[in-house]
Amino acid sequence: MSCCIVYGIIDGSIQIVAGGIDETSDAVNDLISGLPDTVSYFFSEDAVDLEKHWVNSGVLEDKTDFDITVQGAVIFNVPANTTVTWPDGEMTLENDGTIEMESNVTGVFEIFLSHAQHFPLTAEVQSNG
Repeated sequence: MSCCIVYGIIDGSIQIVAGGIDETSDAVNDLISGLPDTVSYFFSEDAVDLEKHWVNSGVLEDKTDFDITVQGAVIFNVPANTTVTWPDGEMTLENDGTIEMESNVTGVFEIFLSHAQHFPLTAEVQSNG
């Protein structure tokens, strides 16, 4: 038996993994009926690890490390659809490739990056106030 993997079409994030389901069973119909247009699904015989995998056009892929560059208070090469958790706990979705920390306080701050294709990362940025 395979597992049904439901994933976000835009970012490849795995939303649901339902194991031990026959592709022709009523359980599949129950699972996929009413899914929003923002997700799709496929069946896989491979073991799925939410911490290590994402979906690329219906194919299970291994996550990779972020390939960012930090210069002072700016983080470059941030992939589109990256969720950023700022030092104050606010979360934003970034799509322009660059993140800039603005602060009236001098110090080193941690910014948490999360993206379906990459392992989560905490980046340290330097603010000069």
